Amino acid sequence: MSSTEEYGPTYSILDYVRMRPEQIFHVLGNGLGFDDCIYQMLQIIVDNSIDEFRCGCGNQVELTVDYGAGRMSVRDYGYGTPVTKLEQCFSVCHGGGMYTSDEAILPQRFLLCAGTVNALSSQFRVRSVRNGEYGEIVFAEGKLVSNETGASGPDEKSGTFVEWIPDATVLPKFTIVEEHVIRRIRDCATANPGLTFILNGSVI
Repeated sequence: MSSTEEYGPTYSILDYVRMRPEQIFHVLGNGLGFDDCIYQMLQIIVDNSIDEFRCGCGNQVELTVDYGAGRMSVRDYGYGTPVTKLEQCFSVCHGGGMYTSDEAILPQRFLLCAGTVNALSSQFRVRSVRNGEYGEIVFAEGKLVSNETGASGPDEKSGTFVEWIPDATVLPKFTIVEEHVIRRIRDCATANPGLTFILNGSVI
């Protein structure tokens, strides 16, 4: 008898998050509440960009939100996630940190939160540019689809781009309310003077 037959199927940590999202976000909601899950997911990725700024790199964060399709993205101009660490950073759901060099880590909640957003997204893509190299990783429903690295373009600035669509198959059917998004970004801007937030082409 195989171990799978004896003990049942083996699940990844992302599988468990998808099966029990209410254990991660106590308020899932349908998007009508300010503290609903989809806005917390956005806050998680924005917080990672704020961490870059607070560590002295990058003074602008660009966000796009497709209110109809649910697609969101955040692009910062920080150090950039080490291109060989993307899978580790965005698929591990435990306490982690932010890389200040290729190996040094400052304690943060980066790994936990980024992996959680990945797990609860139907599509999740990250592109990082750092030290003249890029790394791009793509997940679908928490499963790795592709992971590639190479030389970045001559005009491509360092930093990290994260794009995702919250997965309505594991989350309640949701509506994204523009007012809630703007309020969260304005709160971030107020708390971080010197850091510019641009939402759908407009400064917040």
